[in-house]
Amino acid sequence: MYASLAPAEKADAVATLASSAAGAQALLRGVEDKSIARDALSPFLVRQLQALKNPEVDGLIEKVWGTVNASKADLPQRKAKYKALLTPERLKKADLVQGKLMYGGTCGACHRMLGEGANVGPDLTGSNRGNLDYLLENVLDPNAVIGKAYQLNLFSMNDGRVLSGIVQEETDSGYKVVMPGGVEFSLTKAEVKSREISKFSTMPEGQFDALPPEQVVNLVAYLQQQTAGGGAAAAAKVEGAIEGETMQGVTVSKGQARAQNMGGFGGQWSQARQLWWTGGTPGETMAITLPVTKAGKYTLKAALTKARDYASIEVILDGEVIPAASLDLYSVSVISTGELDWGTHVLQPGDHKLVVKISGANPAAAQAFMVGLDYLKLEAK
Repeated sequence: MYASLAPAEKADAVATLASSAAGAQALLRGVEDKSIARDALSPFLVRQLQALKNPEVDGLIEKVWGTVNASKADLPQRKAKYKALLTPERLKKADLVQGKLMYGGTCGACHRMLGEGANVGPDLTGSNRGNLDYLLENVLDPNAVIGKAYQLNLFSMNDGRVLSGIVQEETDSGYKVVMPGGVEFSLTKAEVKSREISKFSTMPEGQFDALPPEQVVNLVAYLQQQTAGGGAAAAAKVEGAIEGETMQGVTVSKGQARAQNMGGFGGQWSQARQLWWTGGTPGETMAITLPVTKAGKYTLKAALTKARDYASIEVILDGEVIPAASLDLYSVSVISTGELDWGTHVLQPGDHKLVVKISGANPAAAQAFMVGLDYLKLEAK
């Protein structure tokens, strides 16, 4: 079933499998036969698997993942190694699209940055990410200073499971725990056999070591590109735009629609944000309320996003399909469609219903069927 699950469901499935030795073995064999992506196992999750203390699980970790928390080399020497790699010249030539993808699979599983990512570890938005020394010290030696609020908690349960995460709230009766990716669960103290607070950070050492050098460059460039006042291109508001991320009355038949920051991909998006629909599948719809204050003829314009895991769509306005709005949103890189003309329509005052329907996806696309809407515009004729 795993391949057919929505992203949030996949995270829940992985977390559930990782809580027992039998589930962990099935999970790791899925990674081994490539039915489950290797990046579904964050370093945090691998640490939980190790806490099961099961020889077969440990052997599979070694086989499909590698060594976690290998002995740390001298920090100044390791910093020198990565500073030699992360030169200004290389960072300027980095692939920010790939860097954003790497961020989502690594840092974003625990940290929020400019409103994106999971609220598990500290928010990176206000951190000193533009300083390479700061970045390297925190990534290469994450156990140097660990805030109490971010210590890893290991729970041995009465039924034999082992669960881990950050305790966000503790009461007399139980715990509210969060894992990387934002997966939350609650435990009652009655079902917990023992609780251990680890001396280690939830962010293991060796994260850069697990990446090819070019991906380290891409990731660091993306992190630095996102700093306030950094190199990301400014994105002004398009005059007359109805911004996707602030649209009212948005409902989806499956998945979720939310605002997404697009600043890491350049200045192509109005106000550097979009409405991002994830978890949809062919045949599912996203409905948007389009208000009109005065009767007349209007040209409907729109700007959307194209990417490697985006869908093909058709658009329906008040029950009528708009032929010009049938689009294939696949692209090997993340780009804007630019402003599109969806024809002239006679509209009466009041709320109109615009429906985006997923019709499928390009055969070359990763079949995630995502849709990104930057803005809509109504221009009176």
